[in-house]
Amino acid sequence: MPVSQYYRLSPQLSVTEVDDEVVLLKLDTGSYFGLNPIGAKFVSGIQQEMSLHEICASISEQYQTPYIRVNDDLKDLVDQLVDQQLIEAYEPG
Repeated sequence: MPVSQYYRLSPQLSVTEVDDEVVLLKLDTGSYFGLNPIGAKFVSGIQQEMSLHEICASISEQYQTPYIRVNDDLKDLVDQLVDQQLIEAYEPG
């Protein structure tokens, strides 16, 4: 998956913020996924229509963590969220 890829939340998804974490609830199936603060930053980034690269760069800078580590961690998260149909890739424009 290219880092320039964009993602959006599933239309059947409810997003609830709890402190600095996020819970994603798929309304049509009742499945849910809890996200830590980094996952919450990812969701915030896709809600702002940022690319995966932009989100990784922002998190890397904010948490002073190497970009490659953030990128690897987020790719794993993206794979899980796509598999559960909580997010989907799209082409902007």
